[in-house]
Formats: sequence, structure tokens, C-alpha cells
Amino acid sequence: MQAENRGKMNVNKERFETYSQNASNGWRHLYNNEAGSDVIFLVGDPECWRFPAHVDVLRQYPVFDAMIREPWSKKGTPIHLPNDDPRAFDNVLRFMYKNTVELKSVATALETLALADKYMCVELVHECIVYLTRNLTVGTVLPVYHAARLYGGQTEQRHGQPAAPPPPRVPDVARATAPPLQDLMPVAVDDAQTEAFASMVKHYDTLLEYCGAFVDRNADRVMADESVDEMDGAELAELFRRDGLAVSNELVLFTALERWCTHKCRQQHLELTVRNRRTVLDDAMLLSVRYLQMTANEFLSGPMPSGLLDAQETSVLMKQILNRKQPRWTCQRLTEDVLDYMARPRNKHHHAGGGALSYVIKRRSSSFRGGGDQHGGAGAGCSSPSSEFDSPGSRASGKKSKKNGGKKNKKRCVDGCFCGHLIYFLDVCFG
Repeated sequence: MQAENRGKMNVNKERFETYSQNASNGWRHLYNNEAGSDVIFLVGDPECWRFPAHVDVLRQYPVFDAMIREPWSKKGTPIHLPNDDPRAFDNVLRFMYKNTVELKSVATALETLALADKYMCVELVHECIVYLTRNLTVGTVLPVYHAARLYGGQTEQRHGQPAAPPPPRVPDVARATAPPLQDLMPVAVDDAQTEAFASMVKHYDTLLEYCGAFVDRNADRVMADESVDEMDGAELAELFRRDGLAVSNELVLFTALERWCTHKCRQQHLELTVRNRRTVLDDAMLLSVRYLQMTANEFLSGPMPSGLLDAQETSVLMKQILNRKQPRWTCQRLTEDVLDYMARPRNKHHHAGGGALSYVIKRRSSSFRGGGDQHGGAGAGCSSPSSEFDSPGSRASGKKSKKNGGKKNKKRCVDGCFCGHLIYFLDVCFG
């Protein structure tokens, strides 16, 4: 058995060496060349493109090798691929013949990646991922994230590893669904194919990690983009639960969640009612927002009037927001573990609110400069303690600060009373 496996590895190694040598020498001029063509592909529907190809080139790839065998094709009969994108298929053939690819947009790169995954062109998968990582934008990062998550799961399934069922696909990349390899080629997977699967999974994991980091750094702008509406619920919940998601506040995520619910209701021809919005929304998505990181005003302006949370959940969350030091109330869905997650702050290494922070620093630095020498010497911005206490102006400002402090204490007392009355009202109404 081991001798047989070593023999297969040697054959595959010889195939690859032959392919590399022929691609650099004789196959380049055969690209888009009718001379010697013994296979014809009709790609696309309703717009169908015709591609001439050569058996010697196609047999270097296991999926194409199986495709040109019986009963999949008969000699002289064109092979029709209605679900493949013609431009992406042209990129696949170009890479097979010339070992180069020309990608001019993220949309074309996604279509090409879909076919490279389908036909197990590992080197082309790598080229597409390199292009995508270099050309990510706020408007394209979520479709790319979706593709990496989807194709990575399909590759694991084809390799025989357990994987979660793939979610519905984004319309822009939905035409290139890869068929299971065992349906197309019912032979044992050899060591070379196992290595190809492992390499593809590694490429997709890298792309997924890169997309996640991009979303973390640009969370506010990404969540405001319309591409959020096309995301699958499980994918959106996965992004919402990222600890490094640098949103300015949790209300940004809840607003995106509301918009997503409205879009799904319209797609399914449902009335825009609270009940229907809750129907299209599962618990994983709804509870992925960290409500306990909101202020009372944010919760009152967003989640509370939306109706997505029921009355008991609204009461539990509002009481916890108003009294964070008190023991937690719980209910059926808001368990201790869920509330612990909602109370955990995000690690905002690249905080989106940097502009506000720089504004505060600028205000503080200008106030220090205002009290010093106009020439800005080494000690210009500071005054001695004795001069500060001896000046009449400082005594007057001290009296003013006491008055302000009294007003602040009074306001804090009023706020505390209001919070107490609100908690009592929530207890009476919702228990």
C-alpha cells in the first residue's frame, strides 16, 4: 500500500513538472487557439461564450480530467457549463495555459475564485486571494468575507472533514457553486489532492482573518454600508461577536441589525411589522449586540422602542444599565452567561472615535497655552501654586467652581431619583 502511494506521488510530481515545463514553453501559444483543439466549452447562460481547449492541458487538473471522461462528455460534443461565469472561466483557462491571470476588479476576482475553488486550481486560488487582500474596501469586504467563509467550509466538506452547513450565498457570487468532488470524480483522494485541499483551506483561513481585521478597524463605516443587508444571519452574528470590533457604540450594530431585518422582510414579501421582523431574526443575531455597553439614552432611543426585545428582556437590560453594581436580573433568554457577554467591553485597539479624542487633546493643550507666556517658553504653560492661590481672580474662580460643584451634585441627585423611579416603574410593569 505504501509503495502504491509513493508511486502515485511520483506520478503527480512528474505531472506537475511536465505541466510547469509545458506551460512555460509550448502551451502559451495554444491559449484561445483552435489549432489542435479537441474540447469545446460553452460557458454561461443566457449569455454563452465558446472556449476551445486541449485535453493535454485539462488533464493536469483532476476535476477537468474527470469532466472529459465518459459519461460526462463524448468526443466532439461541446461541454456546457451554464452556471459558470464566462469571464471568470476565461481567467481559469488563461492561468492553466499561461500561468498568469489578469484581475481588474473585486467582482471578477470573486467569480474567478469561485471557479478556481470548483476546479481545484490551488495556485489560482492563491493569486485571487492575494488580489482581494490588496484591494479590500468598505463596500467589498463583506462579500469577500462571505466567499472565504463559504469556500473554506466547502473545501473541508470535500476533504471529508465535518463542517457546518454553508449559508445562502450573496447574489454577486452565487453562480459558481462548487459540486462535491466525489460526485464528479468517484475515485480515492490521493496524497497530492489531500495536500491541495490543505493548501486551499489555509488560503481561505488567511483571507478570513484578514477580512475580520479590516472590519474591526473600520467597523462604523462597514456596518453603515448596504452590503450588510445581503449578509447571512450567522455571518453577521459572527462579526458582531468579535471582541476587536471597534464600533463607536453598540447602537451602530443595533441600527445595522434593524436595517437587516427590514431588508429580509422585503425580500420575503412580509409586512414591516414588529412580529415579522422578529420572525426573520434569530436569537444568535439579536443577542450578539452588547446592550449593557450602551448608555441609558442609547438604549431608550434604539432597542427599547424597536420591539425586537420583549418586555421582560427590555426591563432586565434597562435595570442593569441603570444599576450596574446591583445583582443582575435574568430571564429565559438573558441568562448569566449572556449578560456576562453583553457587559464585556470590546478591545478597541483601533478605535473609530479617534477624531473626538484628538479634539479633546487639542482643547486641553490650548487651555494650557492660554495661561502662559505668548512666546511659549519651557515653563510658559504653568503657573506656580503660590501665584494661583494669591490672585483674586483665582479666588473668584474658586467660588464659581464651588457653585458649579453644588449644581452638579444636585443634578446627580435628581438623576439618581429619576433612575430609582424608573426602576420601580419597570418592576411594577414587567415584574
